Amino acid sequence: MRKAFFLFFAIAALTSCKKDKQEESDVVTPPPVVSLTRNFIYPTDNTTAPKAYAGNSVSGKASIADDKSLVISIETPFPEGHDNVAFVIPQAKIKAGYTGEYISQPTSPETLINYQYQLTATSANKLLPGAAIGTLKIDKYDAAHKTLTGQFSFTINAQSDPTTSVTNFKTTTIVVIGNFENLVIK
Repeated sequence: MRKAFFLFFAIAALTSCKKDKQEESDVVTPPPVVSLTRNFIYPTDNTTAPKAYAGNSVSGKASIADDKSLVISIETPFPEGHDNVAFVIPQAKIKAGYTGEYISQPTSPETLINYQYQLTATSANKLLPGAAIGTLKIDKYDAAHKTLTGQFSFTINAQSDPTTSVTNFKTTTIVVIGNFENLVIK
């Protein structure tokens, strides 16, 4: 009787473990969805150069860096795209459950925003970190899928036109907005 009782519990435990593993593998992470819109505003001649990216023309990823900061990257692959953005939130500034608004400003930023405009396949005009003023808002963290959903907007004032290699050709204000859904933290 004792052996039968023990055998019953052993089989029940193994079946339970197998079921848990099946449930883990049945978890399907929804695909990421990203959009980015950038506008160059040229105050000297009152012109603009907007560009919108969506679908396959833009991608995003999230990761924890070696220093434990959260990095969210939005990329538009060259040559179709020229704009790349990275948000870096130091570990000490990460909010509980990742959700909340992270402000970038010259004094006491909660996130650093790095913007890059890729001029050619082998070079890039990089705008300095700390030049952007704006927000990154993480609306949702899905713990089961380890995904982030949110939005961002920022402005970089009085920069040399990144669309040319000529220094100080003309100045521009750069405005970038976008959103992301289901970025898996790796």
